[in-house]
Amino acid sequence: MSSMPVVSDFMDHNFTTLTADSSIATAIDTLLKQGMTGAVVVDSNHRLVGILSERECLQKITQDAYHRTPEGSVADYMQTAQIQTIGPDTDIIEAAQVFIANTFRRLPVIDNGKVVGQITRRDILRGMQEFYGKKN
Repeated sequence: MSSMPVVSDFMDHNFTTLTADSSIATAIDTLLKQGMTGAVVVDSNHRLVGILSERECLQKITQDAYHRTPEGSVADYMQTAQIQTIGPDTDIIEAAQVFIANTFRRLPVIDNGKVVGQITRRDILRGMQEFYGKKN
């Protein structure tokens, strides 16, 4: 059997990021236009500072339900505590186990302290399907 594929084989190298100072309205617009369920929030050095998910966006929209548009910045709503990350050399089985144990849909991929990609549950499924072969 060949060696197990790793996260870097299937992660998204070209992904949308947000900055903490972006407006929440712009961030929501970006997520909707790109069909994303969340995005990695980075600083100017491409270091991870948070995650903004649909959940945080829904909380903001419901709080501002009586106003015309949501106000505030991404920093006001992004998740910053206990953000799970993964390295590019992690095998896809270990990555799958992280997803199984948690409810999130994406993991930022960190190499030398910088965000170099992200991997989703769907990417892991695709990787496993390719590794084990398509079975009918």
